[in-house]
Amino acid sequence: MEVKHPESFSGMSFETAVSLVKEALSEPEVVLRGNVDPSVYLYYRRFHGYFTCVVAKHLNAEGFILTVYRTDRQGGREVVWGRR
Repeated sequence: MEVKHPESFSGMSFETAVSLVKEALSEPEVVLRGNVDPSVYLYYRRFHGYFTCVVAKHLNAEGFILTVYRTDRQGGREVVWGRR
């Protein structure tokens, strides 16, 4: 695993960071389709005043995480799923 956005996980243990990513994927508040590639999805979950965004690519019923970062806003083309 390569950490591309270390600022998103500053002050927390590796285990806590992994837990945040798992929770964002399993219980997102909203899932958006990416702006450029329709096989890319952005999973957002709010934690302590900011969103953790997990960017995942879905291919042939499989997928993998491209990156994870912390943000204060959501971006994407269309809502695929949203919690009511």
